[in-house]
Amino acid sequence: MVANGEIYNHKELIEKFDLPAMKTGSDSEPLIQLYQKLGNDMCKEINGIFGFVLTKNDGKEVLAARDHCGIKPLYIGYGQNGEIWFTSELKCIVDQDCKSIEEFPAGYYWTPETGFVKWYTPEWDDDSYVPTGDCSKIREVL
Repeated sequence: MVANGEIYNHKELIEKFDLPAMKTGSDSEPLIQLYQKLGNDMCKEINGIFGFVLTKNDGKEVLAARDHCGIKPLYIGYGQNGEIWFTSELKCIVDQDCKSIEEFPAGYYWTPETGFVKWYTPEWDDDSYVPTGDCSKIREVL
């Protein structure tokens, strides 16, 4: 795993999912255990600012994800011969080896099998959502 960022709820994840004792104390370490328990659905449980890439089975399984607001940078590059690169800094991907580079979308994860999947899907992030309840306080502020 490589990670950039901060997992705010790492202690809660350890407790909630009864993860084994961590060896490093890093806030990113629980992501490895969480991936083993939940697979790609782990992203819905994480609260923080992050970009990470996890691999398993000698790189045959890959999960890359970016935080819901896109605070931490993450880019994906596609090579001439089907290679995939991930980086948090564009200068790390060599142009002549890459046919295209794009910003990894916020609130998405990526696997070779699924491509990009939106994991951050709050109820209010839908055009059909209409809030209910007392809105009078909102009007007072406006």
